[in-house]
Amino acid sequence: MSFGRILLLMAGCVLIGVPLVGYIWETINQALALRFDTTRLALTIPAVVVFGLFLRFAAGQIRAIGAESTGEGAAPDR
Repeated sequence: MSFGRILLLMAGCVLIGVPLVGYIWETINQALALRFDTTRLALTIPAVVVFGLFLRFAAGQIRAIGAESTGEGAAPDR
């Protein structure tokens, strides 16, 4: 059961994480090149928040899978 969850989590990380990292990365590159697009900057703030929430969710899932495989109870999410 946990192998399937790991595969789904990995697929979700790739499908959700890669485009978000790419968008945030490109915005940082443009800002460092002193090209400021206010629309892009305004969209980057929610993208960073969504990416942070996604990382928190993924970390919680990994902790739960680890606790399940060692036979311990699930660790509380902080």
